[in-house]
Amino acid sequence: MRRLVVVAFTMAAAQAAYAADLPDLTNLPILRGPVRDGLTTSTKNWNGFYVGGQYGVSSTNFGTAGALSALDALAASTSVAADSTLTGAQSNDKTTASGWGGFAGYNAQWTDAVLGVDVNYNFAGQQASYIVTPSFTTVVTGGSTYNTTTSGAATMKITDYGSARLRAGWAVDCFLPYATVGVALGRADMTRVINVNGTVDNGGGPVPYNATGVQTKPGAFLYGYSYGGGLDLALFKGLFMRAEVEVNRFTTAWGMDATVTSARLGAGYKF
Repeated sequence: MRRLVVVAFTMAAAQAAYAADLPDLTNLPILRGPVRDGLTTSTKNWNGFYVGGQYGVSSTNFGTAGALSALDALAASTSVAADSTLTGAQSNDKTTASGWGGFAGYNAQWTDAVLGVDVNYNFAGQQASYIVTPSFTTVVTGGSTYNTTTSGAATMKITDYGSARLRAGWAVDCFLPYATVGVALGRADMTRVINVNGTVDNGGGPVPYNATGVQTKPGAFLYGYSYGGGLDLALFKGLFMRAEVEVNRFTTAWGMDATVTSARLGAGYKF
């Protein structure tokens, strides 16, 4: 019995000495669970200035509610023989067009939150008109009798537009979804025309009569507000892709207004 106890203690001491010589395996990655060091992703750095180009399709809804009263006033100042109670209708209330543009801006980033300013510029070329229904009138004034037809139109053609926006986004890996709100600016060629055609009889029989009133305003300044949203996708280094939708609402100019909704794809570079 005494010999068995001595042998047991001797084997236990030998086992402890052998274990002390083995390396510590508790810190091996394979023993830390399913997530290993070095496999975690990092958020893209969006901080800094950027610039890019874009191509898009826009749909414009025009409103011409105030065009008729302006054409009435133009007709009254054009001829005493003009119809003073014009009627008419808008020729097209919605048009579509495509075109190129550009954008630039600056981002400031706090961890995943991204705030910045952004400006963009786009070519347009969409037009709407309010057409006066031809109306026949007989006017007797100053000893003369006029038999005339009054017609005309008011036209608005948006040539280019853009916006200055505040932008807020949230970075997710290489993606940056964002929303925008800002000021919309644009230019439009505006025209109002009234034609009064017919005859005038001063007592010696009817003779041809014509009077035309024209008002033009090329490059008329438009302003309003803008809102929208989109997604930036980081590719490599500073290169990124952009897809966005923006609504630009322009207030009334010369009795006509417009809302431009654009869907755009672009590419940019962040410095």
